[in-house]
Amino acid sequence: MDCKNKELDIYIWGILITLMKKFLMITITVCLLAGGVNAFAYGINSFTVYDAQDNIVHKITAKSKVNALYLLFQESLQIAADEAFFMELPKDAQVLYRYVLSYNYGDDEQYFSFIVYKNYPLCRIPQLQEKEDIPKELTWKLFKYAYEIASRPAEVKKQLSYSAKNSYIRIYDDKGSLLLFTAGEKILDMFDTLFGKDIAEIEIEERNLKSLFTAESIHDGREVLVHYSFMDDDKIMKLYIYKDTKEMNITTDTGVLKVNLSEEAYRILSSPKSFQKEFEKRR
Repeated sequence: MDCKNKELDIYIWGILITLMKKFLMITITVCLLAGGVNAFAYGINSFTVYDAQDNIVHKITAKSKVNALYLLFQESLQIAADEAFFMELPKDAQVLYRYVLSYNYGDDEQYFSFIVYKNYPLCRIPQLQEKEDIPKELTWKLFKYAYEIASRPAEVKKQLSYSAKNSYIRIYDDKGSLLLFTAGEKILDMFDTLFGKDIAEIEIEERNLKSLFTAESIHDGREVLVHYSFMDDDKIMKLYIYKDTKEMNITTDTGVLKVNLSEEAYRILSSPKSFQKEFEKRR
């Protein structure tokens, strides 16, 4: 399937329903998988983890955990696109672990690798399929939380924060350290209350693979205070809150939305404690 000709419904869930559009776009992860099809559409089976000597050191088979870990890699790709974290692999990079994802593609079982390194917080996808605008391999910097998880596969079960039943949010500081995890159906209600009305007339800036690999950071010199990752099934939405400005960037793998927050919305979103307090009121 040629993903250039695949019409994708681009939306940022319920709170951005007024901005629903259709684009002929290439998304980051859709084209990276065999045949240009998102693995979630066919089912992810397991992660097998190999060390630098190609010995199996861990296997993750619980579907919810496999999905959550795959989303973490996908999240790191999206952050790399936002931060312009794609790079060449250093010559002295030492392999730490190789995560081999098994997933169903039609009637066949396919495999896909994420390689994590010992002396650099990097991840690499080798031997990508040959498509226009896609390099033969892809290397990017992992944000701090992602590297902490990926560099300790035996601890994934205990350390990876996610929810198998509800939408969830992870909130990070400017270095990518996890500050807060919370899950529940009321998350979207909070977003709708805080900035739902402000985005009704805003146009989404489209993005594609070619621009992702050559673009500069979306932050445009602004200093990130905190950033949110909102997860819903196989969808990821990033919210970036900045220091000294009420501007917020919302990103998916296919678009960027620039929002001006109200004083109250900025007060709540800029402080994980304030966000948690407001969220608890709605339970």
